[in-house]
Amino acid sequence: MNRIGALQGSTLLVLLVLCGAQLGPAWAKDPAADDITAIKYLGTVDCYWYPEAQSVLLDILLGDPREKVRYAAVRALTQQLQRGKPPLDPLLGWRAVPDPLIFAQVVRLGTLRTPLTTEELVERYSELKFQREQKKGLGRGDTCHGCCTQDAIAALSRVAFGKDETGCYFEPSERIRLAAERALSLCVYEVSVIPEAVPEEVPAVPPAPVPPGKKPPPQKPAPPETAPAEPTPVTELPAPPALLARGRRPSFGPRYMLNVGRADLSNRFNLFDNMGTAPATRVFFGFQYLQSQNNAVLVTDQHERLFSILATETGRRMFIEYTGFGSGQGTPGGGGDILVDPTDPASQTQLESLYLSHNTGGVTRTYTRMPNTNLYRFGFEYALTLDFSVAMQAQYVMPLDEVEQPEMFSNPLIQLKHVVYRGERSLLSAVFGISPQIPQPDFAITEKTTRLGPGVLGYYEVGERLFTQGGTGFSLPTQSQHIKTWDWALGMGLWVYQHESLKPTYEGPEPDAWVLGIVPQLQVRGKHVIGDNIVRGQFGLSAEPPKTAEGTLSPVDATRTIYLPQDPSTPVTEVPIFYNEPRHVVDMSFGTTILFRDNVQLMLGISFPLTGGQARATEFLMTVNRFF
Repeated sequence: MNRIGALQGSTLLVLLVLCGAQLGPAWAKDPAADDITAIKYLGTVDCYWYPEAQSVLLDILLGDPREKVRYAAVRALTQQLQRGKPPLDPLLGWRAVPDPLIFAQVVRLGTLRTPLTTEELVERYSELKFQREQKKGLGRGDTCHGCCTQDAIAALSRVAFGKDETGCYFEPSERIRLAAERALSLCVYEVSVIPEAVPEEVPAVPPAPVPPGKKPPPQKPAPPETAPAEPTPVTELPAPPALLARGRRPSFGPRYMLNVGRADLSNRFNLFDNMGTAPATRVFFGFQYLQSQNNAVLVTDQHERLFSILATETGRRMFIEYTGFGSGQGTPGGGGDILVDPTDPASQTQLESLYLSHNTGGVTRTYTRMPNTNLYRFGFEYALTLDFSVAMQAQYVMPLDEVEQPEMFSNPLIQLKHVVYRGERSLLSAVFGISPQIPQPDFAITEKTTRLGPGVLGYYEVGERLFTQGGTGFSLPTQSQHIKTWDWALGMGLWVYQHESLKPTYEGPEPDAWVLGIVPQLQVRGKHVIGDNIVRGQFGLSAEPPKTAEGTLSPVDATRTIYLPQDPSTPVTEVPIFYNEPRHVVDMSFGTTILFRDNVQLMLGISFPLTGGQARATEFLMTVNRFF
């Protein structure tokens, strides 16, 4: 009676859920939303103990006119059939952090053994996920029958493969047909026949001794030995070849982001530079041409006021008197011992250069120019598992104009990427980067500090052709006097051409076409300074207040303090050249990704600033990726 009462109660519960969904408020924007909620609940019901839940879902799958409701029904049926069995999609859902297979791959690499293949990794992910689900108590003791009923198999087969006399599919939705095919794969399994028990061999009784004078009895020939028949596997549910579900291959959309990276004022990397959301094994090379790169190196306002008097002969004479530079007096090599003719208009630049060279550590105003620049980026990413990768990239900076900024390698980037969540159309990854400080030439436009870059990257397929992606994170120096920033990026892409071999359901031969996909993209990026945006002594520049030429003294107080000739009561205390990073830098990039066969990808783009604070005027971008 208790059993019957439970079944009746469950039936009443299912009916109440569905009726409540149908009788929802009239002002609801989407009447199907309540139905889908009820269907999702039915997917959690154990169809072995409550078969009426499955019957309701089958009726909806076969008879409801709304595509998204039927899709919810087939997914709920899959959830029912999945109970107590290894998962069809071990890569979907929230991922274990850290990935338990990272250590296994590292050990294999360290012992010079072949790493686990993708198929082996998926098999291990499946087993790990299955064990976790079993610990939650989601499995029954008997999973070999109960849910895969003949009605369920017949309905799913009709939805997945059924056609009418004209050749049209019974189910018009491709995603529902594919989902039904995958659900059917859960009902295909083999049960081995237990071989018949072989009777134990009875030991032979020795014959009785023959009395003397009598012949022994004739021996009966032993029956010929026959080998026992091999047990043959029996398929409980015969399945046609069509039931071998293709499934949905993991999406590689995150590879297609416009990830060539944006130039930085201090030639730093950020977490978006050539980094897709999905772990991958690849090598890449990038080239970027910058018009008027802004390195944010400026002459201070106080010194601009001091140098303003150099436009006249009287001003140049006062400058020589108050600073000692150009006087022909002082310590040899100290600047004051060089004699400058103030009547010569060209002496304006000479006096300024003498002053700056001695008070900055060795550079002049040429150092503050905004040159056209070439950036060369190259590196690799290696996916240890499907959820974890390690990447490294370097950057070579080549100023093209006559400037005192040297060519150099900027600080490299080492980045760890770990998938946190993976859905059918979405991906979320946590990243952590470190840019270690490396030796640099004098006055190289790159920071003399190590940086840390925690953040997240996300990807979402809006539809079959449209996707969006982005991320956010921080760039934190290990030395407190340097710039701290919050960075973000948001973009979208559209497949204007996609070869059929890139679709999840493709099972044909390797494509012979050269171009497999074209994806135009739009992306907006922002960087915002946290705290102070001024750094003195950056790039090896002097952080000390200016002094008169060595061996000379100020006429104001007979010290080496410099005073403004226009206002002898005002000492010059600011450093001549300093770093002043704009607080808000926002850029927009347009580009196109072209996918070639053999896993080659070419990205071309152009980027320009949207804000007054900018890293350059215009930037032309190009990156080539080769995936493995």
